[in-house]
Amino acid sequence: MESLLGRTAKLVVRSLDATTVWLSREGDAGKDEAPIPLPVNELASPTAVGATIEVFVHLDSEDQPIATTRTPKLSLGEVEFLSVATVVPFGAFVSWGLKKDLLVPLREQTRPMKVGDRFAIGLYLDDTNRLAGTMRVAEMLPAGADFADDERVRGVAWRQEDAGLFVIL
Repeated sequence: MESLLGRTAKLVVRSLDATTVWLSREGDAGKDEAPIPLPVNELASPTAVGATIEVFVHLDSEDQPIATTRTPKLSLGEVEFLSVATVVPFGAFVSWGLKKDLLVPLREQTRPMKVGDRFAIGLYLDDTNRLAGTMRVAEMLPAGADFADDERVRGVAWRQEDAGLFVIL
């Protein structure tokens, strides 16, 4: 069964308590899975058992799946330009729209990162099944699109090399 980690999904409210809404997939897909918690304070309005809520699933500080109604700037396998929030000895944290910033480990950095800089970052699952960021995004970018001669397109400068400037369209 496909993991929900790093993805937005529509999940069904299975139960509620004072602090948590417990969610799972609809139908048979959710029967054998542990319910995913969503803190009640994430809801804009009250909900009821059986309601469907669109959430993003990530890991909490104890590496357990948790849902949020916040929309991150990217999902698993996607690439987005993100700003560096903090640099630490083992990597850098980038702001991606959730309360907890996303770690880009040193081994996934192609050049030094400084607070305030923006980089193309891809979201992937590391060897420990945690969401992490990478600057090695070439393989994550979609294949070239069909453009007409002299067509105007928008792009973002990605990196400068001897061969020229690489742009993500």
